[in-house]
Amino acid sequence: MKKLFKNKVLIFAILFIVVIGGCLTALCLRQPVLENLVRANMADYRDFVYFGECQEFKANLMCGVREEPYEYNGVKNNDREFGVLTVIFAQNYDIELIEFELIVDGESYIGLLEKNPFDSSFMADVEKRFESGSEMSLKILSLEEVKLECLSSSWNISSQKALEIGIEALREDMEDFITQNRLYGECYLKIITDSSMQRFYYSFSFVGDDLKMRTVVINPEDGEVIVKNVT
Repeated sequence: MKKLFKNKVLIFAILFIVVIGGCLTALCLRQPVLENLVRANMADYRDFVYFGECQEFKANLMCGVREEPYEYNGVKNNDREFGVLTVIFAQNYDIELIEFELIVDGESYIGLLEKNPFDSSFMADVEKRFESGSEMSLKILSLEEVKLECLSSSWNISSQKALEIGIEALREDMEDFITQNRLYGECYLKIITDSSMQRFYYSFSFVGDDLKMRTVVINPEDGEVIVKNVT
């Protein structure tokens, strides 16, 4: 009788270990599956931001990889590198285009800043992703030449870490759009700023095939999710 009881206890213990082990394995597998699907569906991934200012203007350059054409439609297109330059002037310029020269590691990139129709800023895509350790300066008209430094390199939260935080924050939302190991939607990791370029944040968004955008805003200093909404 004692032997039979011991055998039952042993069988129960083995079954318990198998069940718990299976649950832990499923949990461990579940996390990288979603992360891999998100990475495969990144429509916009911004690695870092450069920033500089003088009395006449403030400027930032955000670099990364994004889809082309760029559409919020829940379907990821082919990737291309980009570097978007944004400038805010201290005085108003009643013109649509302003020439600039961006000097990166001794190489010159000349182009035109175009006035943003939604605010007072001017923007240009230099169509190149620069490295985070580049030496960079900006010349505009006859104004003071400004050195741009990699602002995001001093943050405690990297773009990679911000992506992980964003995935966890929207995990339940995104898992509803997974069918047969496919994520029906596209993801965006951006670096955003306010209208005066005083504060910068990470923004992670997911647009499913329902065309609704789910977004979290992340503090780059401590990784706190400070905003979460659906539009």
